Amino acid sequence: MHMVNDPARILIVEDEQAIQLLLRRVVELMGHTAFVAGDGASALALANQHSPQLIISDLSLPGSLHGVELVQALHTAHPTCPIIVTTGDMSPARIAALSAAGVNDVLSKPFDIPVARALISSRLSGG
Repeated sequence: MHMVNDPARILIVEDEQAIQLLLRRVVELMGHTAFVAGDGASALALANQHSPQLIISDLSLPGSLHGVELVQALHTAHPTCPIIVTTGDMSPARIAALSAAGVNDVLSKPFDIPVARALISSRLSGG
């Protein structure tokens, strides 16, 4: 398996532990560093602390900051960082709102590991 020379810092924002672990494992097996936040407030704090090169965020999170609002806040704080959103809601209205908020890609849940890996690779290489 191809290991990267410079591990990227990837922020995973997800409150479901099984998906947290899955995404962390995918990221770490790719040779990157994963930071995991379980809600919007800690996601913003971790993003400010670590300046991630990629953010993978769920939309349905506990707390007051989640969904499109969280994505907008992350995008505003880190405008050059690509954002991949994981969601079960693939409605055109949701996709349009996410796109307007600065989201680069949407990964529909449940997702395939190879699809997630390909998307992470493509975003990190500037694709």
